[in-house]
Amino acid sequence: MASAHKGYHLYIPEDKSTFYLDFDVLGSVQDLKKRGPFNNDQDSCWHYNGNSGNWDVFPCP
Repeated sequence: MASAHKGYHLYIPEDKSTFYLDFDVLGSVQDLKKRGPFNNDQDSCWHYNGNSGNWDVFPCP
């Protein structure tokens, strides 16, 4: 689990060619958001938008 208030870094080992990410907001009534599969061949960025009642995660532009 990571807090995104100041951002976070996640390392995916090079022997993993694809991966999924699960995002959750503590105290939210919304379900966990699963994103992926992602190819592990480049750096990636995600943007969280919303609040505990209504939120989503999008790829950065």
